Amino acid sequence: LAVPVYGQIPFMRVGLFAPQWEYRSSLWVFNVERQVWSERSAAAFGWKKGFYDYPDGVTNRTAEEVFLKPENDLHGVREKVRSERFTSWNTHCDSLVRFAAMLSARSPMFLDQAAASIADSLRGYSNADTLARNYALTTMRTEAEERFLRWRDLHWVLRFTTDPESPVVACDQSVGMDGYVDDVGLALQDYRTTIFFPVSWDMCLFGSPARIGPDCARFLEADLRRLQSFVVKQARVFVVSPVELKDVVGKSPNGPDTQTRSEDDRLT
Repeated sequence: LAVPVYGQIPFMRVGLFAPQWEYRSSLWVFNVERQVWSERSAAAFGWKKGFYDYPDGVTNRTAEEVFLKPENDLHGVREKVRSERFTSWNTHCDSLVRFAAMLSARSPMFLDQAAASIADSLRGYSNADTLARNYALTTMRTEAEERFLRWRDLHWVLRFTTDPESPVVACDQSVGMDGYVDDVGLALQDYRTTIFFPVSWDMCLFGSPARIGPDCARFLEADLRRLQSFVVKQARVFVVSPVELKDVVGKSPNGPDTQTRSEDDRLT
């Protein structure tokens, strides 16, 4: 089974980035290693055959079932929010947060971390890699739901844009986190932490333990530019956008600088 391993479902449906502007069958993709832009088919990147199949090649049907509803719901929710000029987004907040939680758990990074967490206990087993992979896949399914239950209690806001030439962008890290606490397990206990999820070219969801402003608002130009730059710095494999953003991409991908900011300076 071929599935999007970097969480690019929000950008994979043909025409999604600019449904009210023009039919678009390709996206602009920035290759972090090569530092170049190229126009690519939406189905040509971010996918891997058998990503969450078991080591013996058996398709992980349980994972498919767990992920199917959030995937099927997303497009309709997004179109509904758009048609109602973004103001009704909070009635769909659970669906959006569930999808974000699912994407963050369904990732190469999470599978690697879960497998590594039991590596020591499997020393001496000839099939250690298989056992670790099976454990990681099982943990991925449960983590998606547990992460949703943790995240739904955060304070969420939506920021939007209507300018397709200055869009929300995404990268191989489908959900990002900004803050001052390095330990991911403790970060959401800190009021300065912000989670962000690029929902589409015109919407981004932000969540935090603290209240972070109006529930729904248009992006200020400076805030949108800062988000674009943050996503680029977070990327390790690629950045995806409906338009080429040469003035944003091409800078050092060493990660966001949190040392020169005030504690009240956060992404929103």
